[in-house]
This record gives sequence, C-alpha cells and structure tokens, in this order.
Amino acid sequence: MPAAAYTNPAARALLISKPFNIFHTHVIDRGVMGAAIESGKSLEVDIAITDDGSIYVGHPLRSYEARNLPPPNNLPLDDVIKKAKAAELFLVLDLKNVKVISKAREIIENYGAENCLVHAFCKELSFEPWPEKVKAEAGPCWKEEELPLGELLELRAATGVPLALSCHGITQKRLKSEEEEVLKQVIDVASQGVLAISMSMPPDKETPLDFANKLIEHKILPLIRFDYTSPQNRPEVFLGFTDHLQYATDPKTLISAQRS
Repeated sequence: MPAAAYTNPAARALLISKPFNIFHTHVIDRGVMGAAIESGKSLEVDIAITDDGSIYVGHPLRSYEARNLPPPNNLPLDDVIKKAKAAELFLVLDLKNVKVISKAREIIENYGAENCLVHAFCKELSFEPWPEKVKAEAGPCWKEEELPLGELLELRAATGVPLALSCHGITQKRLKSEEEEVLKQVIDVASQGVLAISMSMPPDKETPLDFANKLIEHKILPLIRFDYTSPQNRPEVFLGFTDHLQYATDPKTLISAQRS
C-alpha cells in the first residue's frame, strides 16, 4: 500500500472507519477562497480545458452555455493551488477532461499525494444505455468528462494519489434490477486501485444504504452527496462532498484518530 494511504485523510477514513466530508464548490472566487483558507479544512477544484488548450478552474464551457449562464469568475488555477498549499488545505482535483491529467500530476507532485485526492467520472463506470431519468439530467459534456480508467491508474501509480471515481447511468430502479451486475463492475474497477466510488444517483435520489454497506464490505469507500443524503441513509464510513464549510471535516482529526 502506498505510504500516502496511511497519511492521506481520505485513504485513512477507510482504514479507521471514520467519515470524511470535503468542501465542494463550483465557484472559487476571492470570497470562497478566503472562507476555505479561514476554515483550514479542504477545497475541491474543478479543472477543465478550452479548445485552444488553456487550463482553468471550472466546468467545460459548453456546460455553462447550455444553461445560458456565464462562467463563474474563478481565480486562476495556479493562484488557487498556491493559496491552498500555503493554508495546508486538503485538495481535491476534480478532472473534467483527459487532457488535464498531466497538469494534475504536476500539481500533485508539488502539493504532495498525502494532501490530495483526484476525482473524475470514469468511462468504465458508465452504465449504458443510460435510463431515461439519467438522460434527462445529462449535460452536454458528460461524455467528455468520462476519463479512461487506465490513464487515471497511471496517474495514481506515478504519484500515489488516491482516486475517487463516479458512475454515470445508475438509478435506484437499476440498482434494484441489476444490482449483481453493477456491483461486480464497481468491484472490478475498485480492485485495480480505486479508493472511493460514487453511484452518482439522480439529484432527488439517494444511494441505498444497503448498497453503500456492500461497497464497504469490499473495502470501497462510498462517495456520497452529504447535503442530499438523509442521516438514516448515511453509512458509518463514507467520503462526502458538502457545499457547506461548516459540515466539512477537519482532515487533521482523521490523521490523529484511531480506528472506531
């Protein structure tokens, strides 16, 4: 097991059976950056790329265009990383295109794999054909955002950074009717060196607790949307994304904590 597994709070969460909530945001302007720094906790950074190769903080530009929204006034990526490192924030790099993997490697090597996590949607976790409910929610860049497992595993091998990957195409109905097949595919992907997996259910649905517990039984950390998962449906150990800094976990408490 890589050394980062013992000192990285996301990896340690699974080892000691403790939940870890990470601050999730689509906007990193000066105000949000300042609040994250003051908290001393964590920060998720979306990383995308323009057609001409410029890497920036945010989602693919077409996703904003599809919703008739201007891109957020985010800080430059290098500025965000520099400030986050100075504040010793736990950093999540949410990769939106395969072409940003090399930039992610550069960031991780500078930041330290023990202080980082990489998140991405994964081609091998895209359960096609997608149900109609998933198609209705799909953005114009969903396929672009599905990264090949092989390239993500190469990033992990090169840096030691833990991986948290998300599915496309899962609904509660599908889990009920195809649970064995879905679980088998998730386990196969995770067994190759993936720490956490999100079923990425439609916005109004939660991952069933019994399915999350099956992931834990196979040493897979369930990745959940904390704010939209009812308390009774949260497993005892999970990796969570929260839009509210007050619900984010201080990563230092995971490093010092003992197993439950």
